[in-house]
Amino acid sequence: MSKVPEGVTTSIGGANGKFSHYIFNACANTGGLESARPEFSFLRQAFSDGELVAATQEGKGTVDDFVTDINTMYKLSQLDPTTKKGLESETDEKKVLAAIKSQPGFSEMTNMFLGSIFDEGAASSIGEIAEGVELLAAEYNKEVLCEVTTASQLNDKQKTQLLTAIRPHVDTKAKIILNEAVEEDLIGGFKLRLGEKYIDLSVKKTLEKLNTMAKAE
Repeated sequence: MSKVPEGVTTSIGGANGKFSHYIFNACANTGGLESARPEFSFLRQAFSDGELVAATQEGKGTVDDFVTDINTMYKLSQLDPTTKKGLESETDEKKVLAAIKSQPGFSEMTNMFLGSIFDEGAASSIGEIAEGVELLAAEYNKEVLCEVTTASQLNDKQKTQLLTAIRPHVDTKAKIILNEAVEEDLIGGFKLRLGEKYIDLSVKKTLEKLNTMAKAE
C-alpha cells in the first residue's frame, strides 16, 4: 500500500476498505485528490441504486465496456435538469452521445481504478469503496461530510438552520460540507448522513416500519 498521508488515522476494514485506502493514498500522494472527489461522490450516489448494482452483477461486458458506460452516466449527471430529462426517453444513442460530448469524463486515474475494481470482481461494491474514499478525504481536509435528502430542494434559510443544528455535534475546527439530494417520493422529514452516522427521520421510513410490524403480527 502507498504512503498514508499525514493527518489520516481512520482505518476502514475489509476488502472494500483496502480499495478505499489504496485509491485515497494514490490520489493524495499524486496531487489528484481534489479533482477526484466529485468523481467518487458521483460513484457513491450512483451505486446506491440497487438496480445499477444488480445490472453490474449481471453484466457480461468487457472492462472497457464497463468503464465507458460509467463515464457516460457521469457525463449525463453534469447536464442541466431540462436537458437531462429530455434525454431520458431518447432511444437514439447517437443523439445522447452528441449531447454529452462536451462534458468531462472521469480522470485517467479514476478510469484506471474502475478498471482494476472491475477486474477484481468488485464492481458491485464501488458505492462502498467510493464512500470510503470520501470519508478519508474529508478527514485529510479536516471536514465533516453532511448529506441531507429531502423531498424538495432546501432554501437558504433551511440550510442555515440545518448547519446551525449540526455544528454542536462536530469538531469546532471541522468544516461542514453539505451535500443535498432530492428524493421526490420521500414523505415529509428528511434523511441525514453525518460522517459515518446515518439518520432516517422521514415519515415514509416510519410507515414502512409500521407496515413491517403489522405483517409480523
